[in-house]
Amino acid sequence: MKKIYSVVFLLATVLSWSSCTHEEDDIFDHSAAERLNQVSAIYTQRLCDSPGGWVMEYYPYTNNEDLVTGVGYLMMHRFHTNNAVYSLMKNKATSLAVMSDSSAWEVITDMGPVLTFNTYNNCLGRFSDPYDDTVLTPDKYDDESGKGLQGDYEFVMVDVPEGGDHIMLKGKKRGIYQRLTRVPAGTDFETYLDGIKNFNDTYFRSDARWEYRVTDNGKTYMMDRMHTGRPRVYPEGKDSVSYGWYAPYLITYYNNQYHLRFKDTVMVEGKQMEQEYAYDADADKFYGVQNKENTIEGEVPAEFFYKNLSKGSSRRWEVSNDEAGMSEAMAQLIQNLTADFKSLQCTFRTLSFVTKGDGVSLRVTFRQKTSNIQWNYLFSLEKEGDQVMLKYLEPADESSTANLSKVPTLTDIFATLSQTFTVEAQKTRFDLNKVVLNSADTNIKLTLTLYN
Repeated sequence: MKKIYSVVFLLATVLSWSSCTHEEDDIFDHSAAERLNQVSAIYTQRLCDSPGGWVMEYYPYTNNEDLVTGVGYLMMHRFHTNNAVYSLMKNKATSLAVMSDSSAWEVITDMGPVLTFNTYNNCLGRFSDPYDDTVLTPDKYDDESGKGLQGDYEFVMVDVPEGGDHIMLKGKKRGIYQRLTRVPAGTDFETYLDGIKNFNDTYFRSDARWEYRVTDNGKTYMMDRMHTGRPRVYPEGKDSVSYGWYAPYLITYYNNQYHLRFKDTVMVEGKQMEQEYAYDADADKFYGVQNKENTIEGEVPAEFFYKNLSKGSSRRWEVSNDEAGMSEAMAQLIQNLTADFKSLQCTFRTLSFVTKGDGVSLRVTFRQKTSNIQWNYLFSLEKEGDQVMLKYLEPADESSTANLSKVPTLTDIFATLSQTFTVEAQKTRFDLNKVVLNSADTNIKLTLTLYN
């Protein structure tokens, strides 16, 4: 009986609970469609909140192997509240001419807020049109494929922080992340892009004979062919083809610094490599935005100077005759040398360091009537850190020996060059076409230019 009463009591309790009516409040005050419309309106306002406009790091396609669709292009946009946008670009897709256009834009709702350029825009159309390209790929066999450059003109708005420097977009068709970076009010788009090009041309020269060093998570990597916009990155000491990968990048300028940002995030041994670096002019180095221990820098000038005078090198380091590139004492020696050759009715041309057999030679070049003549004098060359040690040895051949007494200043030059020099880049370690040899002990300075 006790068990029966217990069951009856339990049923009565349950029935009393179920007889109570209780309605929970809605978690959201608005429907999903209303909330999406609100977000679209907010994102629209945030795009317009940069009166100077935005610079877009635009990548048309996913194939990093391709030097046309796998590399990035800068594009400028200024969004207006009347749903008009002004766009401008100046890159190899336009044959370095200015291309600009005004079109309509809107933030629509399509499984989330989407930025769409909903009337034709020349700049975006350059990449998204399916017509066959003749500017970037005139010689490719598949120019009649009808794919064009395979780019996007609609972008899912992934991250749009209030007042942020950046807005992150994702191409609706290709799924490639494209970043917008705020530029200051009053920015002239063409001037901005010209500044980026000048920086690229200075720091990543098309005729670079050197590579660049990346330090990331305590490991060292090398990069080459930066001027292509798609260098190959590989572990130092490894084969670049077997162990390397293509790393497209673009340069932008914001917060008073040039920034280098790679297209992709890269994982190595479970660790993410730095994606963006800021250039520090004082240190002449790029520092990681997330971790300043990660860096990009040029080669050590002394190592590069030494390497290009090592056995097998066919290059030469020519002493500049420009007095602005040398100390007063060195300039006086060059003047005296010029006078010595003039007394022989010859015209002094150049002094150059070249590889000679297993060693190094100072080559003296002058003109006699219609002939160019060279004398060679052997030097030893050693390197330690940022310094090189030069020491005169002897003439390289009988002709150079026999004529040495005719030009007395040469003996003074040999003595002057037989010392320890600190080797520095003339302007930046990212451009080692010119290096400067400095001797703190004797105040001797000379600038040398690298030639093939």
